[in-house]
Amino acid sequence: MVFMVGCAHQPLRYPGSTRHLSGSPEDPPERRATAQASKSEPKRAAPRGRKVGQAATYYLGKSKLRVSSTTYRYDCSGFVDAAHARAGVDLGLRNAAALHTLAQEEKLFSRSKRQVDVGDTIFFDNTHDRNHNGRLDDRNTHVAIVNQVDSDGTIHMVHLGSRGVTRLRMNLREPGVHKNAAGKELNSFLRVRRSADPRHTVYLAGELWSGTGSFWRSGSGLFSKHQEGAQDQRIELAFLPSRDGVMRRADDGLFVSIEAGVDQGG
Repeated sequence: MVFMVGCAHQPLRYPGSTRHLSGSPEDPPERRATAQASKSEPKRAAPRGRKVGQAATYYLGKSKLRVSSTTYRYDCSGFVDAAHARAGVDLGLRNAAALHTLAQEEKLFSRSKRQVDVGDTIFFDNTHDRNHNGRLDDRNTHVAIVNQVDSDGTIHMVHLGSRGVTRLRMNLREPGVHKNAAGKELNSFLRVRRSADPRHTVYLAGELWSGTGSFWRSGSGLFSKHQEGAQDQRIELAFLPSRDGVMRRADDGLFVSIEAGVDQGG
């Protein structure tokens, strides 16, 4: 089993525990299997959210994040920015902390475990010790995009981790369960287990979840970094990083294309 951690950490093989989720010893195997299958049917997605989820899936296995002439940072938040841009919602070039702030400011952030939809951006805390102080105080260390939600509460996501753009799972009804009795993965490992980890460190996606941002609900272009130029030509603006993690316009008017790098904010 391979751990998938924050944006720039190496994977580690570690055996995880498997707990029983549902069913009883008295139930025949056929009945339990049927019940598990019926609970795993995907829920219907809203068109705008589905578009973001499909854009995220498009980048699976890809080594660059390109949308038209723009190349985004190759890290977890750059992936979220790129997938939204491909779906028509331009978030600019924000890191995880700035995305979290934006979601709150636009009232698109939720801590509800029952209101997670396809296209949502998922925020995680403490997926690694970013500030290297040995404490569980690292906010917004990772982000992912939902591309499917099963009726049993299992949330399928796409993210950019140490192995590139891959799939990830989380179940907020059973956040501490890796696999259920039928062998279905409910929560992927998202933090590498280390001997120096502080007490009460958790490792599964559902345990590390900190909230959800539904940027797709804003419609198209609400956070656009583009402007219309003369003769209806689209002008790409240049952006430089500021203290709050937002890539702001540079004075020289040249477009800055960032192809790789570590997201210092998550």
